[in-house]
Order: sequence, then structure tokens, then C-alpha cells
Amino acid sequence: MSNNDGLKTSADKRAKMRKVQDAVSCDLALV
Repeated sequence: MSNNDGLKTSADKRAKMRKVQDAVSCDLALV
């Protein structure tokens, strides 16, 4: 159970990082 939670949180972190990177790329593209 705790193992799954750990995997889920790491996946969430990865998804958040991807969203941030996408936002940064969009900002750079606009500039």
C-alpha cells in the first residue's frame, strides 16, 4: 500500500514538473 502511494506521489511530481516545463516552453515560444 505504502509502495503504491510512493509511486503515485513520484508520478504526480513528474506530471507537475512536466506541466511546469510545458508552461516555460510556451513562455519562451511567446517571447
